[in-house]
Amino acid sequence: MAHFGVTYSARLLTLAGALLGLLLACGPHQPPASQGPARLIVMPDDGSIALSALLRDAEHSIDVMVYLLTSQEVVRELAAAQRRGVRVRVLLEEEPVGGGQGNRVAAQELTAAGAAVRWAAPTFRFTHAKVILVDGTQAAIMTLNLTASSFRSNREFAAIVEDPSVLRALGELFESDWEHVSHPALDLPLVISPANARRVLHDLIVSARQSLEIYVLSLEDDSIAAALAAAAERGVRVRIITNPPTGSDSYADERALVRARGGFVGFLDSPNVHAKVVIVDGQRAFVGSQNFTATSLDQNREVGILIADPVALQRLQQTFESDWSQATLERSAARRLPLAA
Repeated sequence: MAHFGVTYSARLLTLAGALLGLLLACGPHQPPASQGPARLIVMPDDGSIALSALLRDAEHSIDVMVYLLTSQEVVRELAAAQRRGVRVRVLLEEEPVGGGQGNRVAAQELTAAGAAVRWAAPTFRFTHAKVILVDGTQAAIMTLNLTASSFRSNREFAAIVEDPSVLRALGELFESDWEHVSHPALDLPLVISPANARRVLHDLIVSARQSLEIYVLSLEDDSIAAALAAAAERGVRVRIITNPPTGSDSYADERALVRARGGFVGFLDSPNVHAKVVIVDGQRAFVGSQNFTATSLDQNREVGILIADPVALQRLQQTFESDWSQATLERSAARRLPLAA
């Protein structure tokens, strides 16, 4: 649970100063979302079936950029695609935190099947993106790693998109990262770290007028926490679903600031929250790999997308409401800080 002693006061007064700046400076800019269709996959509800079908239907090429690849089912599908003549390329993080040897084992199995596997560029702190491109006609932009737990026990989402402009941009990004060269200048609706992610996510939060529904694994970035607090301060209903705190509870202060301004935090016991989602006014949503941390926004390779497809948004909203009904509201004391020290 959040702690509210000296550490609370010292750190949150700094956050309150950032909040004041945001309240004074932020305009109503609304980052545009993709207007093309987007199909939403929900984990663990949908399991691995939809993504396996995406791989199984590939005729020409599969390009994968992912932080963790330990699902034997996915490895088998990729190997089978390579054997039937599909060009398979997989870009993996070489040293994932807590990943053990899983990526190396997958790399060995895929290489043995004839697929091309490369380690991600050391340019980034981590390549934490989760993207699958198939035949240049479909892409899955995901919150999930390709692991058994992602399919079976995590709350995760994947947006399947077919927008040609998005696919071209993702293809360019994959090629540049595959070759370890500077990435092209990409813009909305893609949300790319370390290129535009901080600006886009900040502007997305600032643009909210009625509601913000958020899934987060971590909320340790002061400016994002301040933007969420500022939204709650101006009357936006801010609801955050995350996991119950454990150990040091590294983002207790950020949660407390949001709650002090009128936001709500719900702890979900099951499924495990690994999703990174922001739903704005029920009209647009971010789905991607970015955590709300400085490392994720400013140093990692991360990929997300802004979507506006009404069917996908409806399912996203329904899933959130169902999870919110099962979440435990954080109720520990949250003092209201002055806007300026």
